Amino acid sequence: MTHPAGGAGSFLGDREVTAALTNAASQFNNPYGVGNWSAVFDPKVLAFSANLVECYHIALRGPAGSSLQLYIDGTFYDATSRGDLNSYDPTHPLLLRGGQSLVFHWNTSASPAPFVTTWWRTPLTAH
Repeated sequence: MTHPAGGAGSFLGDREVTAALTNAASQFNNPYGVGNWSAVFDPKVLAFSANLVECYHIALRGPAGSSLQLYIDGTFYDATSRGDLNSYDPTHPLLLRGGQSLVFHWNTSASPAPFVTTWWRTPLTAH
């Protein structure tokens, strides 16, 4: 696969996170309750120098029969009833600003631990 070499749409790489079970001290509250899976792409994991980035594709695996909610920081963004095997290939890519986190919350603590891969680029258009 080839990627643009700079400027708008420049490929910033992919990032992968294995979910962890939440507890009372978790940075983000899982709306399904404490003790369920959450996968957090925080600024440390993302490590972008750009102040605005696009997530243009997401692929995930999780426990059979699970569902999930997606948040930007503490703000609800999207949901799916298929948290076991799913992908997100949007017409309008998800935008994150510097310092924001992308958070996936599952409705279960069943095994296996969910795994999420995201693909990132600089915005194709000015925002």
